[in-house]
Amino acid sequence: MNRSRFLTLGLGLAIVTVLAACSEPTALVVDEEVQPEFYFGGGKKDRDHGDSPLICPTHTTRSATGIIRPNGGTVKLDGHSVTFPAGAVTKPTEVTIRTPASRYLIVNLRADGQEYPTFRKPVTVTISYDRCKGRIDPSDLVAYQIDPDSGELIEQMPSSVNPLRKTVTFKTSHFSHFVIAD
Repeated sequence: MNRSRFLTLGLGLAIVTVLAACSEPTALVVDEEVQPEFYFGGGKKDRDHGDSPLICPTHTTRSATGIIRPNGGTVKLDGHSVTFPAGAVTKPTEVTIRTPASRYLIVNLRADGQEYPTFRKPVTVTISYDRCKGRIDPSDLVAYQIDPDSGELIEQMPSSVNPLRKTVTFKTSHFSHFVIAD
């Protein structure tokens, strides 16, 4: 009787352990150090559209990291998120969202430490502009891929804006540095 009880208890613990390992929680890492200079000094306008990066200063760099598995998943940070559909990655992949100390609303995305990885299927990126103060016309907002060194707006991402949630959402098959522009 006691042996049966121990086997049942052991089996139950094993199941709980396996289930917990399948859905690793997102680890939030916060760097509270005030940065003396803003990252990304550029802020250059897009020549074709006249857009320029949205000014939303922060002196704090924050990041969140999670494991995305082949069946998909999401990593979130301060209203920002990146969602992978099933099949976007072929193996467990460490994904990091980072918002650097900057004058602008910048989101850096990495997978397995790589700065510019590509995926088998497009992923959905949502950037929150909730931290931005002042008068913002949501109909003017759009996401761009940027060059982090020069500040040049490289590629306008087809975006949708949710003014109630204060987010800009787009799909991409690669990670990079992204900024919201108006």
